[in-house]
Amino acid sequence: MTSPQPHDTPVLTYTLDDTLVGRLAPAVATAVSVALPEYVPCRLARGVLTTALFTSAFGVSVWATTQDDNPDNDPEVALAKIRATLDADDQRPVDSPRGFWTKAALAGAGLWAGFKAQSALIDASSAALRAAGVSKPRTYIGLGLGAAVYALGEATQRAELAAKEGK
Repeated sequence: MTSPQPHDTPVLTYTLDDTLVGRLAPAVATAVSVALPEYVPCRLARGVLTTALFTSAFGVSVWATTQDDNPDNDPEVALAKIRATLDADDQRPVDSPRGFWTKAALAGAGLWAGFKAQSALIDASSAALRAAGVSKPRTYIGLGLGAAVYALGEATQRAELAAKEGK
């Protein structure tokens, strides 16, 4: 198997954030999910609402991507390109089932640890803001994180456009 050369790999390939709606949807979902504990006391209800928020944000992003003027970033086209690349290079998975599941478990453990660290950081920041007299600190933290998610999506989009113009 040959590994891809640096010039063969596109700079950025995440196409769900190439529309304004595709950048706003995850930002809003992030902001609302962080602020939710101040408004919904039931942990189960928060979990259901958070899952619904991010599923909806993903769906809206996919829908917006399929509605824009650029046919090259539609999910069907992206999947066809991936399939064509794999077929052309005759690439096959090299992991055994044990290797795959080990990597999946490590990825899951990493995600879990990341979520726990994020939660602890938000809780500590919330406690500090509450001690400073802020009545709804998670709302402000959520707004800040939502703005950061949007800014990251916007920066990614601008970098992708600059890379395309530079070719």
